[in-house]
Amino acid sequence: MAIIVRALMQEPEAGKDWKQFRPRQQSNIALRWLEWEQHCQTLKALREGRRVPQIRHARNQGEVRIGEYHLDGYDDNTGYEFMGCAYHGCPRCYPGPIQDVKHHHPYDPSRMMRDLYQHTQDRLHKLRHVNCLSEIKVMWECELSEERRRNPEMEEFFASLEAQGWPCPDPPSPRAGFFGGRTNACQLMAKAEHPDEEIRYVDVVSLYPWVCKYGKFPLKEPKIITRPSQAWEQYEGLIQCSVLPPRQLYHPVLPFRYNGKLTFPLCRSCVEQYMQKSEITHYVDCTHQQKERAWVGTFVSLELKKAVAMGYQVLVVYEVWHWSEWSQYDNQSKSGGLFAGYIDHYLKKKMEASGYPDDCPTDDDKRRFIQDVYDKEGIQLDHEAVIPNKGLRSFSKLQLNTLWGKFGQRDNFTQTVYMTDPADYFPLMMDVTETIKDVRVVNENMVMVEKLKKEEHVRPCPITNVVVAAFVTAQARLKLYSVLEPLGERVCYFDTDSVIFKYDRNLWNPPEGNSLGEWKNELPDTLSIRQFVSGGPKNYAYQLSNGETVCKIRGFTLNYRNSQLLNFDTVKQMVLGLAQDKITVTNPLKIERSRDRRLWSRVEEKIYKIVYNKRFVLLDQDGQPSNTLPYGYHHEEIEAETTLLYGDPHGETETEVVGAKRQSSLFTYYRSPPIYVLHWMFLQSPESAVLDRLVKTYGVQMTQEAMNHWFAPRLLPDYHVTMTYCLRCVGHAQPAQRSGCCLL
Repeated sequence: MAIIVRALMQEPEAGKDWKQFRPRQQSNIALRWLEWEQHCQTLKALREGRRVPQIRHARNQGEVRIGEYHLDGYDDNTGYEFMGCAYHGCPRCYPGPIQDVKHHHPYDPSRMMRDLYQHTQDRLHKLRHVNCLSEIKVMWECELSEERRRNPEMEEFFASLEAQGWPCPDPPSPRAGFFGGRTNACQLMAKAEHPDEEIRYVDVVSLYPWVCKYGKFPLKEPKIITRPSQAWEQYEGLIQCSVLPPRQLYHPVLPFRYNGKLTFPLCRSCVEQYMQKSEITHYVDCTHQQKERAWVGTFVSLELKKAVAMGYQVLVVYEVWHWSEWSQYDNQSKSGGLFAGYIDHYLKKKMEASGYPDDCPTDDDKRRFIQDVYDKEGIQLDHEAVIPNKGLRSFSKLQLNTLWGKFGQRDNFTQTVYMTDPADYFPLMMDVTETIKDVRVVNENMVMVEKLKKEEHVRPCPITNVVVAAFVTAQARLKLYSVLEPLGERVCYFDTDSVIFKYDRNLWNPPEGNSLGEWKNELPDTLSIRQFVSGGPKNYAYQLSNGETVCKIRGFTLNYRNSQLLNFDTVKQMVLGLAQDKITVTNPLKIERSRDRRLWSRVEEKIYKIVYNKRFVLLDQDGQPSNTLPYGYHHEEIEAETTLLYGDPHGETETEVVGAKRQSSLFTYYRSPPIYVLHWMFLQSPESAVLDRLVKTYGVQMTQEAMNHWFAPRLLPDYHVTMTYCLRCVGHAQPAQRSGCCLL
């Protein structure tokens, strides 16, 4: 227990109230006014040779609380308050009888305009006379609008803020940078074509415990920097910024959350356009502009730096939460690490309860195993305690995998209260800090009320720290990406800590092992996957080399009855479009609890169908779904509906209108002068070898006559060949059939 306490009590504190840095959200107009005040005060102070004031607000060091109130801005006993006319009952905008009209306030819609104005005046009075502020500068929204019209210098200053990224997005919160694991299918169908080919299934040994032990975590409190003057790469922590993904990246790096789903796209607008559909979307070349492709997010600096290395651009940095103190385990000295002591404690118990491996029959083998564990993990196993114990092993595994998740737990949950006294019931109904979700009469003496705290009044859970959780999941995604990146298009499927991929002994493959953080084969050594099929995330099936099949579908219990309906063959037929588009699975005895807390059983029907809407789907030469591309993928060398020029780069050029969108990496588009060419390296071999390569790789059926007609006349001095048709159509197209290309 001492180990647990020591690990949990290290900084950053559990239950950190991050709202002390961002206690309330301010409007952009209020923030711009405060920046203007800072600008004016700075110029005045420099002229008078006195201290330059530093106005604190939500976008730099956080709002200051004076007594019971948060101030929009504060410096040297001077308060700054911006009053939105509709929210504070402005007497100029809402004069006379309008003051008695109910104001539709998001938290208290029952109050009159005069009540809002009176409350505002009471607030200012208390700040001046009770909290003894020497001065309060008040700016009403309507007054600021008038001053902007009169003062061109102010308008020019506001325009410069907009050019720097203002109006800015809402101030970041650590939870905005907390994303889960990534799961998706990259190939809907894959098959080992030859006996020496195989598809493998590997996963990380204890991914999250490995991250907790060896990962990097911030300590203490962050320094908040808005619009940093130096390069963002100098900071470590959380970074709120606008990012622009590259045009061509098979495995994108940064997450983007849309409609509650986590995606990894190359274009924001493509996600918003195509993810609304649940069915398969075939590849559409992205033509969105930079503004439409970019998005604003809060990212862990470790992940953002990897993204930049893969071609992402950071357009605007809005805010940085920078930590100067960090904790990370040192494998040489066997010391350090925020969770290292906790992980070692339960990892030792888990390994001892697992017993010795099967390949350790002798005492020498057992001693060698204990020494290997110490050399790799710094954990000294007790020989006498290495005894198989399934219960203790399950308990230790549970402790290893669940601790970090508690740090990311939400602060606000629906609460259910039972009341028998009206004196308790009616005050709750009038409580402006609560949202009443449901009220049910239990009996004549009792009611049940479900309530939820309004966001403004939520107190942090004393055992959480979402920054820690954000760093855990970010480093877990980077661990997965370390395999996705080199495997590239050989990846068939991945899920948080596992990868199904095409094994190629001539290329890089994940090194396998059994220690913490190493990749382990999930299949017996004598077996491999011959066929793989997927209907989307958490929805896949495969056939092994011995003929056995495995099917995994989230939300469906595949018992004997259901396995007759949902199995490898049915999923494969549905993906190919050769079977019905949905299957109804029936559970005759589904036990549920009703909202009034009664247990009952009913017949449950679940509908299974292919739902794949996180990437574009490509079809093979037979028209069957195979490979995929991320949303926003764009062959930037060829612009749709653009006039392209082809010819000798060193001589004259002639014009050819081509609306084709490039379908493979076989081509390069030279921009100066523009030229659409086939790489000469494919022509180094005899013509028959070129044809064979085109057929096998791209499904091009090209006759020798077509080869001579299209390629030979256009050989250029630098060994390039021009193309005016897509790969599919060039094999059969004749000069008189220029309109016959499927992409023209």
